[in-house]
Amino acid sequence: MRLNRDVLRAAYDYLDSTEPFCHWNLPDSNEVVFKVGRQNGHRGKYALYDDGGHEIQIMETAVKDTLELMTVMAHEMVHMFQCESGMSKRSNIGHGPAFRKLARRICKVHAFDYKNFCL
Repeated sequence: MRLNRDVLRAAYDYLDSTEPFCHWNLPDSNEVVFKVGRQNGHRGKYALYDDGGHEIQIMETAVKDTLELMTVMAHEMVHMFQCESGMSKRSNIGHGPAFRKLARRICKVHAFDYKNFCL
């Protein structure tokens, strides 16, 4: 699968229009910087910058199909929501109980594999 910024933006927009994301008031996709990365050991990364800017990076080395793209994008959107809602500070964006609770709901709605989602 060839990833580019437009594909990442489209995946984000799709998920943002569905449950539960549509209730989270996440930034519009034009307010998010999307990057295709090549770093081994990660599938995706979310970053919140001091100026309030958001970045989602998806690693093309780890994302080989549409299901994996949507799973990883949704995972990073949970991190974004955690920061936006004050659930996590930028330095403490983890996979704790709050993340896992949101992950279970998303996996149920979108039929994602929970274990894969939480990687």
